[in-house]
Amino acid sequence: MVSAKIYYMEGYLAASPTGLQAALQGRQIAREAGVALATTLSDVSMINFCRPGLDAIIGQGLDYLFCNEEEAQVWCGSQDLQLICQQFSQLARTVCLTRGAQGCVVLEGGQQTAVPAASVKALDTNGAGDMFAGAFLYAVTHGHSHTQAAWLANQAAGRVVSQYGNRLTPETMGGIKTRFEKYVAG
Repeated sequence: MVSAKIYYMEGYLAASPTGLQAALQGRQIAREAGVALATTLSDVSMINFCRPGLDAIIGQGLDYLFCNEEEAQVWCGSQDLQLICQQFSQLARTVCLTRGAQGCVVLEGGQQTAVPAASVKALDTNGAGDMFAGAFLYAVTHGHSHTQAAWLANQAAGRVVSQYGNRLTPETMGGIKTRFEKYVAG
């Protein structure tokens, strides 16, 4: 029995034959069990050197795809945001395109929703994408809308980039959760 709600495939798995095989086998099991599929492009170098593996992970489409603007530009060979949004909308039901201080764009059902970034001074972007994806998927699996999930993800990623190191303390995470509850309550 599968109890997972989402199967998340880290794009870095495309760099390793055994990692890629494991991701694809897990993808098949998840799809057969009706579990949602999610991935991230991970890094520009993955696109440049491991594109066939990323294509295999994406397969015939995903439920969730996470990438940053630079990755999207390299993937599409364009800096035109509208062209990028059109192309990425074909890859997943929901796409989160992070744009640093400009927040993120959530693409789904032909709609684009801009969600503002947290107001922070970026010191170290290491781990921001992972935090964004994790916070977004946490919110989605706890019944929140994709816009609400993107708000939480922007807040959590914003805290990560405002410090050196990619781990948040339990106190910081608790503060983010409290602000999220207030945001959701309106």
